[in-house]
Amino acid sequence: MSEIHCWRFLVSRSQFLGYRTVVAPDFMCQANITSLLAKSAEGDLTNENNAYYREIHGSKTGDLTLIYRIGEAQANYINTEADGLLKDSFGREIFFIEGIVVKGLQSSFSLSVEDLESIHDDLINDYREFWEWVSPQPPIASELNTIVSTTNNSKLDFLDLEPYIADNKQKSTLTKAIKPALEFKQNTSNLKVNQPPIDERQFKGEVNQCFWLSEIELIIYIRPSSHSPHDHKVFRLNTNTKYEENLIKGDLVVPFFRSGRSIERICLSSDRKSIISSNRKLWGKDKSSNHLGKEISLRPCFLNSFNFFDKSEPLIYEGGDELIAVSKDFKWLINANDNTFSPLFSPALIDIKSGDKTSMSSGGHTKKITCLSSSFYDNVFASGDESGFLRLWNCDTFDLVVQKTHGSLKMRQW
Repeated sequence: MSEIHCWRFLVSRSQFLGYRTVVAPDFMCQANITSLLAKSAEGDLTNENNAYYREIHGSKTGDLTLIYRIGEAQANYINTEADGLLKDSFGREIFFIEGIVVKGLQSSFSLSVEDLESIHDDLINDYREFWEWVSPQPPIASELNTIVSTTNNSKLDFLDLEPYIADNKQKSTLTKAIKPALEFKQNTSNLKVNQPPIDERQFKGEVNQCFWLSEIELIIYIRPSSHSPHDHKVFRLNTNTKYEENLIKGDLVVPFFRSGRSIERICLSSDRKSIISSNRKLWGKDKSSNHLGKEISLRPCFLNSFNFFDKSEPLIYEGGDELIAVSKDFKWLINANDNTFSPLFSPALIDIKSGDKTSMSSGGHTKKITCLSSSFYDNVFASGDESGFLRLWNCDTFDLVVQKTHGSLKMRQW
């Protein structure tokens, strides 16, 4: 029988955040060196009887020893009734790197499968908390734990890795274990993961909009410019690997010669699983349209949803205006009214699943709506017009909440 004084640690990703140190020893949290765990805990998937042994040399808190295994996160980690593997918001499998940290260099370890299992349930509870994070936070601090190892248990076979030098000045690269979860489904044979992260990048065309999917992924919308009239696309960019994945492609619109598609605006869904886009065509309508009966209409607007997982792009609605936003509960697509049959410019709510349109019950703008923005905190949104009026609307009651105007001298009170 032997006693091992250690701290539990976990490296993984969640539905919204990329791979990071989730749980770290309290002394590493205090010294602000928890990123060492995410950098040094690398390798391929392990089987039940294997674990990695790796030493960390020269950290601020002295030399350390890591014992860890790498597995695939299970769906029942989050929902006890679920089956299968856990996946992030893009449908990618998640790797679960769990183990212990021991102070000093411990070359004569005797550890069993049951010893690592003893910390597994605590790490699952920590991971459930991490799963709900929508923005980066400090790792969860673990306290000193004593594992009592007996000779009756199933002894682990260690896979030795080269020591990790903590004072290495080189920027870290993606580990072997998490590369499959970060790479895209397309062919990535030319992916260069050893390149440093992007500090700046120049694209052909105008960068019109961009959204952060995670701390390393961006959605970027490039509009045509006079210098690059053909470049008209929405793509996903990994800022670590510099890999670009094309998502939506627009067309070059040439009057009287081609019925091209122009992408007007995009917005990211609140669940980060899809992109909503407003589009126009010079002639005709969207190929999947079932809203407008006639084949020909001049520059109609049609609103689509692009799904990251299966790459489908179903039509939500044809008509309305190109300004769009999405409600917090992702039930409604918010669209500016084109003012065809009303003296007021009032936003409309379009059911994302059914395509049914609901008008707001009261109020409106007397001038054209120039911006829409939904709240991250409540199911409300704001609309502003070219005369300086700002109005807040409730997506649940379809009613005006409050309005405010910008006067010539000062902002009036609510």
